[in-house]
Amino acid sequence: MTAPALAPTDGGRWRAGFLAVFRHEWRMLAYAGMTPVFIGGFLLTLSATVFLAGDFYSNDHTAADLLWTFLPWVAVVFVPALAMGAFSDEPGNRSLELMLALPLPPGAVVAGKWAAGSAILLVTLAGTLPFVATLAYLGQPDWGALILGYLSAMLLLAGFYALATLASALTRDMAGGYVLGLVALLAILLAGWDATLRSTQGTTVAPVLAFLSSLSPKLWLDRMAAGQLEAGALAAFASLSGLALACTHWAIAARRAGTLRSSLSLQAILSGLALITGAVAVTALSARLPLLADLTAASEFTLHPETIAVARGVPEGTSIDFYWSQDDARVPSPIRAHARRTRALMLSLAARSGGRLSFTEHDPRAESEVEEAAQSAGIARVPMSSGDSFYLGASITSGARKTAVAYFDIRRAALLEYDVAQALAGLGRARTPKVGLISPLLLPRNVSEPREGLAVLEEIKRAYDVAIVPHFADALPEGLDVVVVFGATILKRDMLYALDQHVMGGKGLIVLVDPYARFGAATEIVVPEPSDDINDISDLLLRYGVRFHPEAVIGDAELASPVMGTANRQISYPFWLRLRRDQLSSAHSVTANLNEIMLAEAGALTIERTDAATALITTTGPATGGLLRSAAAGKTADALATLFKPDGGARILATALAGPFESAFKNPPETALARAHKTRSAEPSAVFAVADMDFIFDPLSLQEIAAGDAIAARPLNDNIAFLLNMIEYASGDPRLLAIRSRSTVSRPFTRVADLLAQAQRRHRDEEARLLAAIGKVEGDVRKVLDVAGVKEVTALPAPVQSRIGALLGELKPFRQQLRKIRLGIREDVERLGFRLTFLNLASAPLFALAFAYLMHWTRHRRVLTATAK
Repeated sequence: MTAPALAPTDGGRWRAGFLAVFRHEWRMLAYAGMTPVFIGGFLLTLSATVFLAGDFYSNDHTAADLLWTFLPWVAVVFVPALAMGAFSDEPGNRSLELMLALPLPPGAVVAGKWAAGSAILLVTLAGTLPFVATLAYLGQPDWGALILGYLSAMLLLAGFYALATLASALTRDMAGGYVLGLVALLAILLAGWDATLRSTQGTTVAPVLAFLSSLSPKLWLDRMAAGQLEAGALAAFASLSGLALACTHWAIAARRAGTLRSSLSLQAILSGLALITGAVAVTALSARLPLLADLTAASEFTLHPETIAVARGVPEGTSIDFYWSQDDARVPSPIRAHARRTRALMLSLAARSGGRLSFTEHDPRAESEVEEAAQSAGIARVPMSSGDSFYLGASITSGARKTAVAYFDIRRAALLEYDVAQALAGLGRARTPKVGLISPLLLPRNVSEPREGLAVLEEIKRAYDVAIVPHFADALPEGLDVVVVFGATILKRDMLYALDQHVMGGKGLIVLVDPYARFGAATEIVVPEPSDDINDISDLLLRYGVRFHPEAVIGDAELASPVMGTANRQISYPFWLRLRRDQLSSAHSVTANLNEIMLAEAGALTIERTDAATALITTTGPATGGLLRSAAAGKTADALATLFKPDGGARILATALAGPFESAFKNPPETALARAHKTRSAEPSAVFAVADMDFIFDPLSLQEIAAGDAIAARPLNDNIAFLLNMIEYASGDPRLLAIRSRSTVSRPFTRVADLLAQAQRRHRDEEARLLAAIGKVEGDVRKVLDVAGVKEVTALPAPVQSRIGALLGELKPFRQQLRKIRLGIREDVERLGFRLTFLNLASAPLFALAFAYLMHWTRHRRVLTATAK
């Protein structure tokens, strides 16, 4: 059998037949009493999974990820129920027999029924718009990605309905059509699921599943919902619907001719296999085409102009050898998708390099010469949980110089463009810049070993030669281009002089000082404080033109971050600042492309040399204030939040200084190494000062997410990019700053954070009063125990115990009032969550009732119009 075409030669007759069937089927479905039930059930189930099972409100992420996660699974159950009667031929139901007896092309009948059912599903999908309104109310969604997400959802539902229609055509009763449709949809959804591919390894079906996984609608739904429109996605959805409709057309033609069994010949089977193979091939070829459109707000999938400039700046004859185990079906589908994106990016770079870059692709199969070449080039052999392994890396060669990206890690997908640009830029450097790190929090072995809680160290090592300088050393190693000092509150005078002479030599210096270090508290026994003499790092900063104020920590009620306080309750904490574009300087390339930075209990800086200084981070407005460091010591986040009092005014939290600089030392220390003393920097140099150190640690910079079966970390904000940008700028090569800053950041529920802050501001004074009263009573009890020289109340005489019992009894009403206030602070946020959940759940039956009423009104008008005629 040759697969029949959907359109006959007579195009006009086919279109007329299609429109007739579409109108008839639309009326049959729209006016049916069960259709509103279907719509309401579908939407209610989807809302319940998103808001209840997925706990959407607790995710604090303004995106439709949960909607796209649950939509295919809900559709698997509901779509076959809508399609099961499309071609049923049960006793008493002769509608199909009548339709097939009409002079209508079978293709028009199939396409008309499919289009009508897809239209009902499109109406159903429109019922999820209250969820979009919820996203817009809570925060700032990426509208481009959201639009593509809805487009891919429409295509997925249309494909599902086509497959469920085929199941109805292959059976004669609705129950059989539903079960077969459910099984078929479940199979194609699971075909692209990694767990399915792993569980079938070593079996005969494994190659088949791997072959069909490229048609898995869930894979392409996720890619389109991320904001990238690809030819492969459109081809996959079109292939799914086209294949199902072509097979349905054959089934209906066979039923018209006699029976399905008699038409199931070897030729028919071979034709079907040819159609499936062709669809997979078209999808695979389309997936290799360039990106059609990038609708993300930050153009995450479009080459940055600086990346193109780097590609055009490489030496002529530079080649990229891309090693990827593309024929290994055991590689998980997310990694395969990541490999396709990597390949497309490098192909695009080669095409836009002006002929300077060439691209060659290799498949390093086991025990092959290509595998040996990959290993010789430094490409990593990546193991999988199954015990197998694969390759995904690139070797870049320019003459005698070589560099390699050993593995394009999917956990660094947001930084893919930066990693490739960095590898290309390295070929143009005479040498790799060297960065010195001075901190008591680092050990010499951290040059080769990771330091827990400080992932930014691995990012620095990825791009630079790193030297860890002991904080008790007397001098700096030779050849450092940039020195980063953090947590080193006590430095020898000789080391301070070495840092000064480093700056006088035209090199870069980055200093992170902190009045209230949270993640490196052991280093803050002594806090740097500017003085007339050169005693610590803050004195150097003062001589260069910026004064550090360690006496207070800075907060801002409008920039407060939600954190977990005591009793596992969320509070708005004004001393953890979420600084966005309005607070970041757009005049300096280090911060110009950043979106958000979070600082924890930062101090303040004052610029005293205004001719060559730029404030990188500034808080302004009436909600800004400070709290004395002595008052903050030893207190919980709840207590500190109640002590915060805004006083207005601007505070500078980070600054950049540009040379030339005058030396902070008139003469070298007597114990310093005998070298020519530099009194002024001969070349322009850069000095950065940030009044916080905690921002570089993982809790404030990274968020753990699930990446397949593993836990990966993605940037929570631009904290890591901020530090790397300063290093890049100070090393004299700022080309990659804008590229790195494009990595995706979180989109939090700003409405929730604002509600929490408002509620906390309303109750702050009363909460502070109650805490003070509780503290006074507890202090009195401690004094009695100290005077008596005992640790337990039971060791005191009975009269004293009685008096302490009375004191503790006074605490009860205070604690009850405090508990009531704290519940009230959270009450508004929880009430909002309940309302939003209820409204989204209630919108499902309301939408279904509105649809039913509209169809009833439309039908009533049609009857009246017909009667009037």
